Amino acid sequence: MLLLKLTLVPMIIGIITIIGRHWGTKIAGLLSGFPVIAGPITYFLYMEQGTVFTNAATTATVGAVAALSSYCFVYAWLSQRFDWRLSVFGAFCTYFLLAVIFIRLHLSLTEYFFISLSIVLAQIYWSPKHQESVDLAPASNAEVAIRMLCAAVLVMLVTYFAKALGSQYSGVFAGFPIATTVIAVFSHRNNSKYHAMDALRSLKFGLISFLCFFYSLSYFMHQIGFHKAFAISIAVAIASQLGIWLLKKMITSFDSSALMINPKSIK
Repeated sequence: MLLLKLTLVPMIIGIITIIGRHWGTKIAGLLSGFPVIAGPITYFLYMEQGTVFTNAATTATVGAVAALSSYCFVYAWLSQRFDWRLSVFGAFCTYFLLAVIFIRLHLSLTEYFFISLSIVLAQIYWSPKHQESVDLAPASNAEVAIRMLCAAVLVMLVTYFAKALGSQYSGVFAGFPIATTVIAVFSHRNNSKYHAMDALRSLKFGLISFLCFFYSLSYFMHQIGFHKAFAISIAVAIASQLGIWLLKKMITSFDSSALMINPKSIK
């Protein structure tokens, strides 16, 4: 189990980073929205702590999606005026504040789901936009190594201290924005604030599938067992992300058609 913890998640992070090298920070951010770290952490929690603990943790993770989305939202807005240090500080403060608030609300799974979904969609709409041309910016070898190391450390810390943290805080820290921070900081510091803004906006789209995964897992866990629920939740996450991707393509095509029909709208 220890070897799996140390290798599985870093390997997934490495694959996502390599994909980002070829297709840019938008795709890397989109894929990072999947539960590539939180999903395996949850699996390890189940293997070590059992169903009751894991179910409570996944419910907390559903609520924590609002905090994770807000991290991306705040960082993107702060990055327009400040460097990466102040941006990441403000984003982390927002994350921890909202995570604690949501835990103390003690809402049901469905209530957490709809609140988090509403916040994600609203923040996608109000995310800062720009008209700058953002070129492809492949991740450096150092960035790949840091992402993989941070992912391994998070997995080890959350699973090792799960009993001390309790189920709710274990669920919150399963969704801790460790990979998000690395993507945002490296994009911002090594390239530009526009790279960071694009990556974080794409990641918020990915959070919809993240949210669907944990809602499905928590909902079905007691009904059909953890492993079957986990498999179904993966399919739900993929299907939801595919639907979002197709919707984005339709919207982009519609906007392009509108510009062609009305050339005067191009300034």
